[in-house]
Amino acid sequence: GHLENRKNITNIVAAFEIAATRHRDVRLMLVGKAGHESEEILRRIGASAMKSRIEVVGYVTKDDLRRLYHGALAFLFPSFYEGFGFPILEAMLVCCPVMTSNLVNMKEIAVDGQLLADPRSVEELAAKISMILDDSRLREELIEKGRAHAERFTWEKSAQSYMKLYDSLI
Repeated sequence: GHLENRKNITNIVAAFEIAATRHRDVRLMLVGKAGHESEEILRRIGASAMKSRIEVVGYVTKDDLRRLYHGALAFLFPSFYEGFGFPILEAMLVCCPVMTSNLVNMKEIAVDGQLLADPRSVEELAAKISMILDDSRLREELIEKGRAHAERFTWEKSAQSYMKLYDSLI
């Protein structure tokens, strides 16, 4: 992905600052190439009181991304807009709990398998991050539900759906 305003990174940083005051051993890792208006995001990170615990990783390979998901306590993805939300499914497939936006396009992908938050509310984002960090049983439940949900999405099922759509149009 990219570091862009639509990904809601400045609110993620603000929420992390709140949650990290109680969780001194956690770090925030931001993965993705610089994107539209990324200078504003990088300035916000540079001004953060927690900047020493925020790492901008940049682009990573798929193998490295899998390792990052495996090592993460959670995947934070409270984006304002996504076309489909593949990162949500990727995280769920490799057993990483997800906290995402409660907006329609992300909510449809995450269903009930993950934590949803209002992406405009830093306080709600911080509360959901803290829930994941504080509750190992919740993390396990999110992992189980997320993996089961993500396994329903396959390229074969997608192709079959498109074939049904094409057949109905003919």
